[in-house]
This record gives sequence, structure tokens and C-alpha cells, in this order.
Amino acid sequence: MFRATEPKVLAAAEVPGMKWNPPDTEGLVKFLVEEKSFNEDRVRKAAERINASRSKSNQGGVQKSALGTHLEDCFENIACAEPPSASTPPAASPTKAHS
Repeated sequence: MFRATEPKVLAAAEVPGMKWNPPDTEGLVKFLVEEKSFNEDRVRKAAERINASRSKSNQGGVQKSALGTHLEDCFENIACAEPPSASTPPAASPTKAHS
């Protein structure tokens, strides 16, 4: 019924470049407000916040979030000394009692 197929994966050099464009505010309003009944003021303010954050990120230098640093700065990338053993069984999950 199901065929085991390999996913199509591009090599890093083949991945097309990404370009960020500002949101189409009027298009968002038309879709979210007229078709999905969102609040127009909230949609417009959200689009303004997106544009404001974009202009801040284009200023260069080290960017800090409200917490002081980006989330990635809180973690250190380390390699595992050795992969988990295949012979170690997974921990048993608790089962519910049937009534």
C-alpha cells in the first residue's frame, strides 16, 4: 500500500537564495479581515510590527532580543562523544489501566 521512497533533497549549493519582502498589508487585510473576520486594527498593527522588526535587523551589528541575546546564544553546539547504543532498549512508557 505504501511505497518506501526517498525524499527529494537538494544539495546546499542547489538551494535557491531566499529574499525577505515586507508583507503586503492590503492583501493581508483583504484576506484576514474580509474573508476570515479578523480585527482590522490588529492585522494592520501586526504588519507594522513586522516592518519595524525588519528595519531593526537591517541595522547591522549584534542584535539583541528582549531577553538580551538571541536564543541560539544560550546553547553551545557540541558533538556527542559516542552515539547511543542500539542495544539499549527504550524506556518503557507508563500504560493506562483499562477499566
